[in-house]
Amino acid sequence: MFRCARVEDLPRLVALEREGFPPEETFSEGQIRYLLTRAQGRVIVAEENGDILGFVVLLWRYRSKIGRIYDIVVSPKARGRGLGTALVQEAERIARKRGLTAIALEVRATNREARCLYEHCGYVPVLDLPNYYGEGIHAVRYRKELNQSGAQAQAG
Repeated sequence: MFRCARVEDLPRLVALEREGFPPEETFSEGQIRYLLTRAQGRVIVAEENGDILGFVVLLWRYRSKIGRIYDIVVSPKARGRGLGTALVQEAERIARKRGLTAIALEVRATNREARCLYEHCGYVPVLDLPNYYGEGIHAVRYRKELNQSGAQAQAG
């Protein structure tokens, strides 16, 4: 179901990006190509019967233990099936395998659906980011500490 994206997936990834976001918020074909070929990270696709239903972009920096979910999108036809949660969990699995200890991300403050997804997955809002996406368009930074077993630490 999950695999690393390939350059030949580019047209479908661009189409998914356009299905999932307003035009002013989408990554261009060139930006997605860069993420596939040059960025320090992974583009992971969720595939079913040969159809890419969603993807997540996980980035990391050299010598940093913090990864970043840079983009995530699920096809409207595949929403409500837990695919967003599964993509986040797959990104976390890869992050742990690389030795990362946390994942951070930014999301538009008004994007309730995405914020609910991240909170459901254990991400905690840590910082309000006024005007992050432009004048009057605010964001919230989320973060999740990862443990190496994959399970959330239990409060004692």
